[in-house]
Amino acid sequence: MQALDEIVDKISKVNGISKVYSVTRPMGEKIDELYIDDQSQQLSSGIDEAQNGIGKISGGLSSAESQLGSGAAGVDEVQKLVDGTKAMKDGVVQLGDALGKLSSGLEDGASGAGKLKLGLASLNEQLTALAKGTNQLQESYIQLENGLGSFGNQFAAIGQAIEGAKQGFETIELSMNHLLQEKPELAKEADVQNTLAVAAAAKQQLTQFTEELKQLTPQYEAAMAAFKQANTSMKQVNDALSQMEHGAAQLQGAASELEAGVTAGAKGAAQMSDKTLMLETGLGQISDGQQQMLTGIDDLTGKIDKLKAGLSDSTEGLEQIHSGLDDANKYLRDLGESGASRKLFIPQEVMEGKDFQQSLDTYMSKDRKSTKVLIILDVNPFTEEAMNIVEELDKQVQSAVQGTELSGAHIAIGGKSSQNVDLRDLSKGDFTRTAIIMLVGIGLVLMLITRSIWQPILIIGSLVLTYEMSLGIGEWIAAKFLGVSELGWNIPFFSFVMLIALGVDYSIFLMMRYRETEGSPDRRITDAAVHIGGVVISAAIILSGTFAALMPSGVLSLIEIAIVVIIGLMLLSFIVLPVLIPACIGLAYKINNRNVSKDESLNS
Repeated sequence: MQALDEIVDKISKVNGISKVYSVTRPMGEKIDELYIDDQSQQLSSGIDEAQNGIGKISGGLSSAESQLGSGAAGVDEVQKLVDGTKAMKDGVVQLGDALGKLSSGLEDGASGAGKLKLGLASLNEQLTALAKGTNQLQESYIQLENGLGSFGNQFAAIGQAIEGAKQGFETIELSMNHLLQEKPELAKEADVQNTLAVAAAAKQQLTQFTEELKQLTPQYEAAMAAFKQANTSMKQVNDALSQMEHGAAQLQGAASELEAGVTAGAKGAAQMSDKTLMLETGLGQISDGQQQMLTGIDDLTGKIDKLKAGLSDSTEGLEQIHSGLDDANKYLRDLGESGASRKLFIPQEVMEGKDFQQSLDTYMSKDRKSTKVLIILDVNPFTEEAMNIVEELDKQVQSAVQGTELSGAHIAIGGKSSQNVDLRDLSKGDFTRTAIIMLVGIGLVLMLITRSIWQPILIIGSLVLTYEMSLGIGEWIAAKFLGVSELGWNIPFFSFVMLIALGVDYSIFLMMRYRETEGSPDRRITDAAVHIGGVVISAAIILSGTFAALMPSGVLSLIEIAIVVIIGLMLLSFIVLPVLIPACIGLAYKINNRNVSKDESLNS
């Protein structure tokens, strides 16, 4: 198809060709979408879009990597909470010891009232400090819960980013595979192979990251559950401290009534001791929950580090893909700007499409081994100019197929113009043979009649000169009044036969009369021309009228033949026979007499 389209392109550039229809140009015009330069531009546009998509994916992955980096700082805050809880637990143990001492003091009785007041004062200070620490710890837990709660949204955003990146890599892989289908020769390009390999590896890594993220989610949820449980215990501790603080205030307020309220004080001390045990147990649970949360966060941090490393690798892979696509785009642009890209390339899906199959059925045979090309000329196909265009077209086609896949193809040009070219070539050969036979035969006949060699040569030369003058004058008249640039290809043949035949007839009449006359040759030829002049002129006028009857026919060839023959008859009857031939014979006679006189004078 490509070789055929190049031949059709050369045909369309031949002067005089208006339109060329072929299997690759069913509407007479090039289909730009089937040429490599246009296809390269489309692929280049697609690669530009792919590069933009890769840039967006790379930006999203970089943003996700930054977000992951900002969440790792929460581990230090959790460690501070763990240390604070441990310190508070130690304080509760100390509080329990103080309550034990307080209980012993109350049991000792009123004698220990002073000690009890001091112990209550110390207890009140410790409870105030402990309540303050508990409040700070609870606020820290609230802040930590809010901070860790954002991890859920970040995990969701990371999952969406990874899924978007995965889809982007799949789109890139599909685009590259489509590019390889349309340009199979690119399959060997290292950049294309690297692009496909990087896209596949990145997609696999993103799939692994998704699985690891799914594994992290349960750990995160377990840590949040433990944290909520710790917050509940902390609330219980806070409530217990409030009650203890309230009880300590009552004890301190009732110090003066200690003796009366020893029993009540002992009961309150017992209750406080119980609450202290509950507080110690709650703090132990909080500590265990915090330790589990710290372990989970450490594990999560490790996973996040791996995820960050994977995202970094993915970003580098995207940069490599972007670079490979940029190289491929540059190659396609250079290819589109080169002259070699103006080559026909029909994709398989277009070749198998309904529209192109219809074009194949229209312009090619069923076995697809022969094709036809329809050519429309700018000129009238019946003119000489059209035949010259056909000859030039044949030369261009024969030259175009050399060195191509169609070098051994059989080429045939049809149409009326081509038929006229064949007829003209045939008539030229026939004209040459006919002219030689006629002139030789006429010369022999004239030699027998005139018994001379020079006279037949003069007569034949005069007839040929008359023929050439008639053609020249006829062509000028045709160009002036008929609007044609030159006579038809068959006019010279028919005009030659008629004019030579008529001229010979008139010449034979002249020479027969010449033989019957007596006197010198110049006198004899003059008398002969005078005696037959009226007959020849009458015959020429009658025959001219006969040929003039062809002009109303409207057929250009008949009109041109009539013009040339009528002009030739007028030249024969008014110039050649009465003037030219007698002048030539008389001149030859005088030259001969002069030569004879010179010879006689030399001999004497």
